[in-house]
Amino acid sequence: MISLVSAGMFAQSYYMIPALDAGRNPGNLNNEPEQPAEPGWADVLSTTTTPTWSSAQTIPFTFKFNNVTESSYVVSNTGVVTFASVPGTAPSGTNAALPSGLLPEKSIMVWGIAINGANDKVRSKTLGTAPNRQHWISWTSASHPLMTGAANWTYWSIVLEETTNKIYIVDQRTYDGNSGNVALTAGIQVSTTDYISIGASPSLQSRTTATSGNGSDPSDNTFYEMAYGTPPNGDVAAIEEGISGVIAPNTPVTIEALFRNMGVTPISTADFNYTVNGGAKVTAAVTNATMNSGEFKTITSPTPWTPTTAGVYSIEMWLSNINGSADPNTANDKITAKIIVTANPPERKVVIEERTGTWCQWCPRGAVAMEYMGLNNHDKTVLIAVHNGDPMTVSNYDPNLSGGFPTFTADRIMTAQPIGNGSNMEGAMNLRRGLIPVASLKITNVDFTGGSSVKVDVESEFITDETGADYRYQLIFLEDGVTGTSGGYAQANAYAGGGSGPMIDAKGFNYATAPSSVPASQMVYHHVARSLEPSWAGAAGSVPSTVVLNQKVNYTFNTTLPSSVINPNHVRVAVLLLDNKRGGEVVNANEKKLTNVVGIEEVEALEANIFPNPASNFFNIELAENTDFSYELVNSIGQTVMTQSYTDAHSATVNTENLAKGVYILTLKAGEQSSTMRIAITK
Repeated sequence: MISLVSAGMFAQSYYMIPALDAGRNPGNLNNEPEQPAEPGWADVLSTTTTPTWSSAQTIPFTFKFNNVTESSYVVSNTGVVTFASVPGTAPSGTNAALPSGLLPEKSIMVWGIAINGANDKVRSKTLGTAPNRQHWISWTSASHPLMTGAANWTYWSIVLEETTNKIYIVDQRTYDGNSGNVALTAGIQVSTTDYISIGASPSLQSRTTATSGNGSDPSDNTFYEMAYGTPPNGDVAAIEEGISGVIAPNTPVTIEALFRNMGVTPISTADFNYTVNGGAKVTAAVTNATMNSGEFKTITSPTPWTPTTAGVYSIEMWLSNINGSADPNTANDKITAKIIVTANPPERKVVIEERTGTWCQWCPRGAVAMEYMGLNNHDKTVLIAVHNGDPMTVSNYDPNLSGGFPTFTADRIMTAQPIGNGSNMEGAMNLRRGLIPVASLKITNVDFTGGSSVKVDVESEFITDETGADYRYQLIFLEDGVTGTSGGYAQANAYAGGGSGPMIDAKGFNYATAPSSVPASQMVYHHVARSLEPSWAGAAGSVPSTVVLNQKVNYTFNTTLPSSVINPNHVRVAVLLLDNKRGGEVVNANEKKLTNVVGIEEVEALEANIFPNPASNFFNIELAENTDFSYELVNSIGQTVMTQSYTDAHSATVNTENLAKGVYILTLKAGEQSSTMRIAITK
């Protein structure tokens, strides 16, 4: 689908590369969820029904509009950005065709939307690193007169790009329960004789409708690209490589990359070139080079490459001989991939972070999914419940996660709402585990000798060579078996009564038969984040900026046990290795229980967890893996009050309703190993 363009009779300033349904954002710099209140975005304008200009907003880098440097802009709630020094009256939401005397000179627009709903805002954020940053100006959860459904929104952005001085208009998502849409004027008006508008303006429709593109990620986005000057011919840009990764020796690699036709005429023929570690160039004509103007296409070399020895390989790729001629712009031709070849790749543990809150009536679904993952995938994951708006909230953790409630992220790059019993959590985990990490991660020691001091030693071994890297360690304290007596520990429950279907966790708790507010006395919370250290970005300098193949990197956290911890016996420490060059993606992770905690040293050998403790009507015994085990419960005068054996099991629930209040000794046995700890029974 190619967008038509209209322009002023004398317009010479800007040209447009026709837009196709890209399924991406320009430059791939913004991959954040498209939501009305994502962290890190600055509010420019809030809800208003009156046409309004914002205060002056600073452009955080040098940017030229119409080949003139501009340092600031103002934005209207009706979809207009202008660099005019005296913009005049803000235009109303009733848009018109370009040119329009209702708009100031030097304007960019998605004119016709409104910021008048409860969640509607104009927001801004700068993404990327110099000299290739983008400044996004976004109308989030905006409104339009054609959208009349009870729930409706439209998201559009104007993007200013550093160095290239390009301008993008991004169609992100539009939804209306009554299948309405929008009618906008989009483009650039330098003056009433110098303008360019997109497609059907002033009736430009969103390509992301309720049926085909209401996703909160860029996969359904379209963007329009406008550049100053004369449109090129035969210019192909390398956009993205998709072959970087870790493989075993003698594994064939298909050499391919995503390219885009930046010129105004179609491309029919080209040669694919690549080099490995700067060696001899491999060139071959490709048969799948056909690209219309503006089109993205993955092009594959007919000549694969097979590495025979371990190492780190840099593969540079580009197209040449475009339609039999040289590419007029070589600055954007090449893209580089990195292939790591190793016979012994490290294993990945996937971090699953669940956004939850006791106030959230649908969050029992998240808890059930997390318990499923703990039961079936405890050795493959680090599970973290990140609470919001309740007594278990961690102030520097929750605000940095994206999405609604319940939502989970896998390694901080895959976001979804949990489905059913957690099958899509497991699916996300499997996708991430299918990618070999560039480093291992071991927690070599956790030392807690009482009091509050905690020492955590970690080690990673890298299988890559990188200069200018920004890997960082991050420490998270987790607690299982968390209970409380205040109303803040009662769980809101939309599944009460069974009308929303069954919702039973791995330990048999049935939310469908529980009340709509499950009392605090019946709730036990697991995987609860207690602290995140030192910050969301991790410990700066904890990993050198240059790492080489087989290098081991050690680091020690000297910290204190969070004051929010109820029972140190139930505490685990998790360490994450983050890649801040890739937006904080989790490279690898691991976790370990506290050591030297009274009553847990012996249980540690069985990797058991006992919760809740104190207990009222029951407590749980949970081992790390299936085994034959037994327990014995002895009262304060030495009488055995309960005993039970299990075959090939990893958990048990002990009913204590008929036991008297007091302190009991629990003895666990598995094979030749045994352990004891105190259990307090309260009534």
